[in-house]
Amino acid sequence: MKNAFFLIMVTVLLGVTGCSNQADQLSVDDVFNKVNAAHEDMDYFELAVTDNLEGYGDINGVFKMDRVNNVTYFERPEFELITYQDNDDFYFAEYGQPSSYTQAPKEIYHRTFNNYILMYENILTYLATFDQNIVEHFSLEETETSYTLLYEGDDQSQRKVAEGFTEKWSEQTAGLEHYQLEFANVEPIDIEIKVIIDKETFFIEEVDKRIHFKTLVNNQNKEYDESYLFEYVSYDEHDTIEKPAIFAEAFNPSDEDATAAQEAADYLEALIQATVYGNVDGYVEKVPGSASQEEKQEQGEAEKSLFQSFYKENTRRNLGDFAVTEEELDDFVTIFMLSMEQTDYQVIDTQQVDEDEFVVTLSIEGFDETTAELDMMQMLTSELFDGEIEEADVLSRQMELAEELYRSEDYLLPAVPIRVHVLRNSPGEYMVLLQDQYLYAFVQ
Repeated sequence: MKNAFFLIMVTVLLGVTGCSNQADQLSVDDVFNKVNAAHEDMDYFELAVTDNLEGYGDINGVFKMDRVNNVTYFERPEFELITYQDNDDFYFAEYGQPSSYTQAPKEIYHRTFNNYILMYENILTYLATFDQNIVEHFSLEETETSYTLLYEGDDQSQRKVAEGFTEKWSEQTAGLEHYQLEFANVEPIDIEIKVIIDKETFFIEEVDKRIHFKTLVNNQNKEYDESYLFEYVSYDEHDTIEKPAIFAEAFNPSDEDATAAQEAADYLEALIQATVYGNVDGYVEKVPGSASQEEKQEQGEAEKSLFQSFYKENTRRNLGDFAVTEEELDDFVTIFMLSMEQTDYQVIDTQQVDEDEFVVTLSIEGFDETTAELDMMQMLTSELFDGEIEEADVLSRQMELAEELYRSEDYLLPAVPIRVHVLRNSPGEYMVLLQDQYLYAFVQ
């Protein structure tokens, strides 16, 4: 009887204990809610970031945010990239210098950074903006010290997540002509997300995610396969996040000089007229400064001559062993300039980024010389193989075809935005250190 009583009591106790443990277990929804509450109340966090991006490999970074004072800091040491934001402004430096935003407008960098902030603050609320039922697609694992949420979304949920990321990227360029990204036909391939959470505080410890999908970007096929790892290293008390010294004397937009900005744009247009179009009169008409008409004429001629001489020497090198006369090289230059007549451009915007530094944004419809030359070589090869021309006639036939193709509008490219650095040497005097900033868009 004693043994039977003992067995009954053990069974009862085990049953009570089992019920108690079951009651203590949290659901996925419970964990979501507790994480959201914890992150809503946090004052500060710091994380180590590793992004694996196509063409770059692993890129490491450190992100810090003081939510009380609304200050954020992000650094990627390998590229000397520093981003800092406070209540006054947004700052970005690349390769150790404050950015002049030659690749894209400041607004895109700013919006992109704010998107990262939302993702770093709480990946769960971030994902919920893509799929309001996202919690239903996570499973939960538990250890002694942590919870792990594993995303196991079906095709519909994965499509919502992939589309959510593209919508965020599109928002970063919204309303900015020539930079707008438009996505369509998003097809998820693999979406993997793992979130590790501290069991005591419900702060996120780690986020590991891979986003792999196909889509159309501005009607071009594109496949994204990117991985991101966030490791939260601190939620503790911290030192004040100071503005990096590199931004201490950053140019204040209120000091912009509208006259100088217009002159910078005019100078760039003058340079384009002389180099791309060989139009010296256009140079004289546009170039700012106090030089006389005769001096401006000489400057325009010099810019035109320098550009065409460069193309001539480049053509000489490309022809290699072909015996070519100076007159024939001059003919090649003339034919090349025909292709430039097909191109077009306009000034979209000018920004002063430092006391004597400006960024002029152009919209350029360029000439696809690469495709034109490929077509020309195929024609030459075919005619030579078919016996329509002799080997001795190849060069002259090449010039005939070049003149025909370089006049054709078939090789015009869609307009693209190009941002060009213009420096002010003195009042009314400007220069462009790297003309390739715009030339490569006119001739591709």
